[in-house]
Amino acid sequence: MALSEAAKETVYLRRFLKELGYNIENPTTIYCDSQGGQKITKLQRTQRFIRHHFVREVYERGELDVQCIPASEMGADMLTKPLTHVKHQNCCTIIGLNTV
Repeated sequence: MALSEAAKETVYLRRFLKELGYNIENPTTIYCDSQGGQKITKLQRTQRFIRHHFVREVYERGELDVQCIPASEMGADMLTKPLTHVKHQNCCTIIGLNTV
């Protein structure tokens, strides 16, 4: 599950930055196009998978915030799947890349 991998990277990078002397008080926002992924972090029901528990723990510690956005607004798609030129340009705009 991509959300659990992103949560692991978030924890690592936050600890790394703390060792370098940066104090990060606000949670790191992860944008997810899966409503199920967002629900995993906020529901208190017991899940079977340990990775779900990990994501929820990181969320409860205040290190992570999961925001659900529509798949059409997911800028990371350009890094994970083949896209048409129009969709690629849209993703570039979403993440703030400019053409030269």
